[in-house]
Amino acid sequence: MFPQPNEQPSYILEKHKPRALIPPICSFIILSIIFYLGILLNLQLLEFQAADEELARLISLILILLLDCISIYLAIQKSKQPYLFYRTYILHNNKQLPYTSITQPKPEQNIYDKIFHTYSLQLTDKFTIHHIPKETDIQTYIQQMNAYNQRSPTQNTTQSQI
Repeated sequence: MFPQPNEQPSYILEKHKPRALIPPICSFIILSIIFYLGILLNLQLLEFQAADEELARLISLILILLLDCISIYLAIQKSKQPYLFYRTYILHNNKQLPYTSITQPKPEQNIYDKIFHTYSLQLTDKFTIHHIPKETDIQTYIQQMNAYNQRSPTQNTTQSQI
């Protein structure tokens, strides 16, 4: 049920980039600092020789920086994945959600959403659209597509042939 090679999405919803990137990157950095301080504390308590302690510090710092770079890269890649709206379903990150399985979309907003003027829209228990700019009224669009797809299949095919 993935899109046909010639099928184009009817709408593409991009994530709000600052909202998708700033909180996770800040979390990575803060957790890395805490982790590095824990390593330094352990090295201090183990009472290594100065040369061994310096080598352990350098290796742990390089490892933490490498993990941070990988995490930031993955966060950037994740923020670039748009939500694709087709005629009968929504596609995101190889997850497909038919409009007919959406009961009542629920908008949600946490503290980061309030700061960045965004919201999330929970469509089902397992599918939520995140980082939607407040200016974008995607809920109405989804309800209209849901109503369109609730009609009988013969009406949909007849109308698409017109």
